[in-house]
Amino acid sequence: MRNRMQAVATAAALTLTATLLSATAVQARQSSEQPTSSSAFKAGKDCVSLTKRNDDAARRIGEAINKLYERGLTEAGVAEAMARKHCLLRVDDGAGTGAQTGGISTLAASDEITVFRPSLWYDKNTRKWNATASWRWDKTPKNKGGDDGFGLAFNRALVHLDHGLVTTGYNGSKWYGNPEKSNDYGVGFKFKEGTKLGLTARLGTLSVVLKGTGKCQKNVQLRSQYRHTWKSTRVTGFGIGRDSVSISWTSGNNTWKLGSNPSAPKTVCK
Repeated sequence: MRNRMQAVATAAALTLTATLLSATAVQARQSSEQPTSSSAFKAGKDCVSLTKRNDDAARRIGEAINKLYERGLTEAGVAEAMARKHCLLRVDDGAGTGAQTGGISTLAASDEITVFRPSLWYDKNTRKWNATASWRWDKTPKNKGGDDGFGLAFNRALVHLDHGLVTTGYNGSKWYGNPEKSNDYGVGFKFKEGTKLGLTARLGTLSVVLKGTGKCQKNVQLRSQYRHTWKSTRVTGFGIGRDSVSISWTSGNNTWKLGSNPSAPKTVCK
């Protein structure tokens, strides 16, 4: 009888141990799937999420980022403000530290533009991901008035919940909701950067609200490209492929392109 009771107690202890180990494994897996902000910025206590509704999330995020850049904030300043005000944590490595931030500019002094490194964001309240790519004209280009194009590409296939482009200039902001090209690897838009009166797209932010395709997608990276044209040259089409953006144009030399540095790799879960 005593041996039987000992056997029952041993079996119960083993079952409890297995249950605890299983629970620990689940917690570890869930923890590993939750993104951690690489910056010191935390979501504000009273922050308001911009991704509650899929039908206007991209527009609201683009408008918010453009307003912050229009105020002259740095990338770190934008990341801090988006976390504090809108619950969006920039999770690609280096946000707020400068290690992975910083755009690249054209070499010609007359066409001074910054194409920022794309950003990956996570809203802990809605559990939605967002990818953004932005540019800023730091000086009015000598040649303007043609079509311009801007595209964002991923190196992994991702589902779009919403996407769009917001441009901001002397005459306010404009929303572009219908892309020239869109697929699971990215999206591209065509627009006018300015008129004789000034730049209508001095600032621009392309925003994609997304989620992983099925299981977690590891080592997700983003890159963007800006195509500028003038005079009779026009943008004619976009190619969006895995980790690549191509923007075609009519014949002529009145054009140049500028690509961004890629974002740091990050895991995006469903």
